Amino acid sequence: NVLFLGRLTEGKGLDDLLDVLPKLWVNLREKVSNDFVFNIAGDGPLLFRLIEKLDLLKDSAIPIAYCGFVDSNEILNSTSVVLSLQEDTNYPSRVVAESLLAGCNVIIRDTGDSRMFGEAPGIQYCNEALRADQLSELILNALDSARQNENYSDLIRRNAISRFNSAEYID
Repeated sequence: NVLFLGRLTEGKGLDDLLDVLPKLWVNLREKVSNDFVFNIAGDGPLLFRLIEKLDLLKDSAIPIAYCGFVDSNEILNSTSVVLSLQEDTNYPSRVVAESLLAGCNVIIRDTGDSRMFGEAPGIQYCNEALRADQLSELILNALDSARQNENYSDLIRRNAISRFNSAEYID
C-alpha cells in the first residue's frame, strides 16, 4: 500500500498527487502486485473534491481508496510507502516521524526545510514539481528494498527511534 496521510487542505500536495496519479499508475501497474493500492486518509475541506476525483480515478481502473479519518497507528501497520507532499516544507512533519517509527518508507517532497530529515533508511526525496516517472521509481525502490531485506522495516524503525526520541530532536 502507498498512503497519503494528513489533513485534506490546500498546500498538503493532495491535488498534485491526484493530478499525477493516472500516469503514475501506468508506470506502476505491471510492476506491482495485484493487491497494490493507493490509500488516502484524513479529513478536511478538500474531502468533497477528493471524493469527486476518486470516482473518476476508479473508473480508470486505478486502485485507490479513501479510508477516512483513521488512527495513524492502525493504517501505518498495513502500509509500505507514505507520501509526504506538502508544498512549503515537510519539516518537522509528524506524519514523516510517525511513518518512519512504524517502519514505513517515506517519500518526502523536497521543499523548504524538508531535507532536515536527512538521509536515512526509508527516506527518499522527490522533486518539488511532482513527476509520475520519478514517483514510480521511488515507490519501486522502496518496495524493492523491503523485498530484498526482510528486516528493512526494523532498520527504518530503529533509525527513527534513535533520531526522533533524542532529547535534542524533542527540544
